Amino acid sequence: MVDSGCTARHIVGFKENVLGGALVRYVDLSKNIGGVVASQAAAVEKCFEALYAFVIAGSKCTKPNDENDLISMLTPLGAEMGNVGAVAGELSPNDPLFNHVTAIAESIASLAWVQLDTKPVAHISESMMVGEAFLVKILMTYKNSEQAALHRDWVNAVRAVFEDLKKYVKEYHTTSFIWNAGVVDRGSSTTSGAEVAESDDAEGSGDSADAAFQSIVDNQLAAYLNASLTLGSDIGKQAEDFASAWRKEGEFLKKSAAMMKPSDEEFQAMLQPIAEEMTKVSDGASSISSRDPHFNHLTAIAESVPVLGWVGVPSKNIAFISDTEGAGDFYLNKLLMQKKKESDFEDHQTWVKSVRELFGALKGFVKEYHTPTLSWNSATQKPKAKAAQKANLSQSSSVSDFETIINNAVIPFVELGRNIGGLVAEQAECFLKAFHEEHEFLKKASAQTKPADDIVQGMLTPIGAQIGAAQEIQAKVPPRDQVFNHVTAVGESIAALGWVAVPSKPVPYVADMEAASEFYLTKIIMACKKLETGAIHTEWVNALRKVFSDLKAFIKEHHTVSLQWNTDRSAASKMAANDEDTEDSTNDALSDLLDLIQGPVKQYEDASSKLGGMVAEQAMDLSSSIKAMFRVVAEAASKPKPSSEEFAKTITPLSQEMGKVVEIASSCDPRDEFFNHLTAIAESVPALGWLAVESKPVSYIADMAGAGEFYLNKVLVTAKGSSNVGDHRQWVNAVKEIFTSMQKYVKTHHTISLTFNSGVKPPSSIPF
Repeated sequence: MVDSGCTARHIVGFKENVLGGALVRYVDLSKNIGGVVASQAAAVEKCFEALYAFVIAGSKCTKPNDENDLISMLTPLGAEMGNVGAVAGELSPNDPLFNHVTAIAESIASLAWVQLDTKPVAHISESMMVGEAFLVKILMTYKNSEQAALHRDWVNAVRAVFEDLKKYVKEYHTTSFIWNAGVVDRGSSTTSGAEVAESDDAEGSGDSADAAFQSIVDNQLAAYLNASLTLGSDIGKQAEDFASAWRKEGEFLKKSAAMMKPSDEEFQAMLQPIAEEMTKVSDGASSISSRDPHFNHLTAIAESVPVLGWVGVPSKNIAFISDTEGAGDFYLNKLLMQKKKESDFEDHQTWVKSVRELFGALKGFVKEYHTPTLSWNSATQKPKAKAAQKANLSQSSSVSDFETIINNAVIPFVELGRNIGGLVAEQAECFLKAFHEEHEFLKKASAQTKPADDIVQGMLTPIGAQIGAAQEIQAKVPPRDQVFNHVTAVGESIAALGWVAVPSKPVPYVADMEAASEFYLTKIIMACKKLETGAIHTEWVNALRKVFSDLKAFIKEHHTVSLQWNTDRSAASKMAANDEDTEDSTNDALSDLLDLIQGPVKQYEDASSKLGGMVAEQAMDLSSSIKAMFRVVAEAASKPKPSSEEFAKTITPLSQEMGKVVEIASSCDPRDEFFNHLTAIAESVPALGWLAVESKPVSYIADMAGAGEFYLNKVLVTAKGSSNVGDHRQWVNAVKEIFTSMQKYVKTHHTISLTFNSGVKPPSSIPF
């Protein structure tokens, strides 16, 4: 085992909570199962040790400027990850342990978070979700085995391993891997600003903020400068001017940390040196022709250089940085397209990456030390005192600021959607209504202490309904439609409004939801360049980004740890009159699920009975599975979230019913006329496992249902010439409707994960 003797909290945290956490139990249980599972577990253990070694090494050095040096540092980890995947590659899909080794091979990609520039937590979650499908299959396969308990414990241990990793990354590397964060001399300029600021015995935040800014200069700014000098000529010259502006800002921040805020005149005089250097940066682009090969490089920086003006904005400085950065991002994308086929494309790609990392580091610094505006005289303030100042912000200010987001960001976005028209406009209205509902929710939260969980769930229902409505529009649009990227971007990101329900770290939660849309937003930018009306689509993309940028800044300012309810207990009585209405609205969670069973599921049963045979038999088992799912949801509504072991017992009847669905398909000859029907259902039935996933259950259902889509299409093709083609088509449509309705239901009532202890009571009589 690697042991550096280093006592930095993030290193101790990895050793104790990741290496010493569920990983130990997973390895032990794998040895009990034996064979390839045990040998793969040994490789997994080596992977985590290699990651630990990388964390220690990274804590002692700045990020390598040379990409080859970084790759060299990552090589041991990559080699061990390859060994884990190789175990799965050697196994036949018919092997009883195939799902075990494949679940690990898919999930081990989580460890690649260390090389990502942004959103490492989201990457871990996505990798876990891919492996989750195989974990659910394991539970189904071994449910009646004598070793059922062993395999169930193994599955839970695997989930816990990657949950431990995710918690660690959220805690210590939220935005990206933190370089040079090890324990060094307190006087060193390379001391991690975040580490010092979090220390209980730190003398004040001024020194740590200074060290953190210097770290940006030494790392991200240096990387940008080196990349610029590689490209040479006017790009290098502009980079030197930009670097000079950053250094002037560093000098300004040292002064502001040691003094009270001066008069406006004195303040402007302090800013003048920064402004002069910023002007030089802009001048470097003003005289260049648009046909010059470096036009996009120089213009991108000239458009973005005002980010350094965050020190002068009165509020919401992070939103200001994001908006200004966005002005240059358009040119960064253009130059990537322009240089794509050139021999030195990698140099330009490295340059773009360095620019984006520089602005990302600036936003992280400002979030940590200067939210919502520049902190004066910070050298005499305790970090805890600063946190207390945030905690004392008035509730009325919070509600008012959220209304400002609606007026200044949401409504302009909606207006652009209306101008584009069609489903984009329709979805924009849902988006606006969702923000209005959240505004109403925040008003109520500001006027009362936190009520019981069932009351909270009822208060959240109107928000969930609008989120669901927006995502329903997303589901209507085929991938080839010209607005597919628009509605998908909104549908994937609108769940960010669920931050009010997460127990901790709402800002990273919003960032994760926002990240789900970024791929589609980039595709819009690329596609609209060829359109005469491209400008409005670019504006629409930037407007949506502004919405979430402003939302994150708002949460950071008013609800940093979690949603802040009114601490005045007398306020609770003011809301008591609404309790009865809330209870009525939350009952929809079970009545809507009953509607799914009595509607789409019943139609599927009827369509299956027309085809008869094994199709009708399997339909009864799928129906029983969905009814078992209903019972789990009903039970969850009346009690708090149980332990993993207890919940595994709760879903055992569901797993048994799902196993019957799969067994029918596995007993069918591939040449049988109903093979595709049965296999489509067997591949899709794991969608019912959404109950057990910790995040993005809607995406999980879509992925599992998608696995059966191939066979549904084969059903239609095969039945095309038959006399009862209408019956087969009706059956396929009924199957699709089940899983589409299930996605809509989960979007509305269980957006983040299965809702426990909601207070919803099951109907007095259940018709099955």
